[in-house]
Amino acid sequence: MTKSNVRRPVGERVNVRYVKPTVKFGSGNVMVWGCFSRNGPGPIIQIKQIMDRFVYREILQNHMLTFANEQMPIEWLFQHDNDPKHSSKLIKNFVTEENINVVKWPSQSPDLNPIEHMWSYIKRQLGSHSYTNTTELMEQIEKIWSEIPVEFCLRLIASMPRRCHAVIKSKGYPTSY
Repeated sequence: MTKSNVRRPVGERVNVRYVKPTVKFGSGNVMVWGCFSRNGPGPIIQIKQIMDRFVYREILQNHMLTFANEQMPIEWLFQHDNDPKHSSKLIKNFVTEENINVVKWPSQSPDLNPIEHMWSYIKRQLGSHSYTNTTELMEQIEKIWSEIPVEFCLRLIASMPRRCHAVIKSKGYPTSY
C-alpha cells in the first residue's frame, strides 16, 4: 500500500471529507456464509447483521435450498456444524420440514468440516493485501470464491471418508486434517 500525504485545513483533521477509511485484512472483516458441492462453489452471502437462528434459517431457505434444488442430485447431504444456531429447535424443525438430510457429526470437529479448507484457501488468496473498505474486501472474496476450481471441491468431498476414518482411528482426538 502506498502512503500519501493529505493537506487539510487547520481544525479539520477528522472531517470525513478528508478521511479515507481503510480495512486491512486481519483487522477488518466481513462475515460470510457459503456452500459448495461436487459441482463447485455455490452461493456466498455477506452477513451484515447479527447471525442468529432466524438469519440462518433465511440463508438456508433463500440461498442454500435454491442452490441445492438447482445443482444437487436427489439424494444430497447437508453438513453444518453444531453451532447453537445450527442446532436450534427452529433449524431442526426447518430441516425436517424441508426434508434436508443433515450429516450427523461431533461438535468441535473442524477436521471433519471441509468448508474450513475453503475459508483457508480464500485467506491465502487474499494474502496480506489491504482493502479500502468492506465492499472492496467482499468483492475480492466473491471473485476468489467464484474461481475456486471444481477439482478442489471434488477433492474435499472425496476426502470425507478418510476424514471420518481418521477421527475414528484417533478416538475423537485431532487428526492431520
